[in-house]
Amino acid sequence: YKQLIQLTDYSTLTTPTVMEPFPKFRAYLQATRLRLLEHIMHAEQASPEEAIDHIVEEIHALRHQMSKADHLLSKMVSINQVADYLQVLAIILNKYHLTLPTQIPELTEDERSLELPMMREFIANYHIFQQVSVNPGDDFRAPSWALHFVYKPNMSANSAYLDFAHI
Repeated sequence: YKQLIQLTDYSTLTTPTVMEPFPKFRAYLQATRLRLLEHIMHAEQASPEEAIDHIVEEIHALRHQMSKADHLLSKMVSINQVADYLQVLAIILNKYHLTLPTQIPELTEDERSLELPMMREFIANYHIFQQVSVNPGDDFRAPSWALHFVYKPNMSANSAYLDFAHI
């Protein structure tokens, strides 16, 4: 887990489609909870100051991952992890009446941005528009060539882009 959160070149390798499998974060989130438990135990049994230093260091690494998250679920998981770390940090600081040696900066634009995940969602929707054009499905009761007169996948994608651009 410690090695994983230090990685700086994260990207989702699957093709963005609606049918792509969801990333499996269960083990990753359990590892996060175990790591936070280690920090709590270290604070109680050894040095709360060292535990705080480690937590702040790992928050920095998780925030870097949050800024690179290109999948909506990855972004949400990263946000949840940072929130969990901040809660444990606050508990340790309050319990031992300590102050944070350096202030944790506010989230950067990249950390707050949903641009990369929404780009991925837009591409997945674009693939849907293209697929409907090629294979309209069994419910379409006219010849498939007739669909091309009323349905323009690129126009639909361009129209949908405006909704994604606002996010």
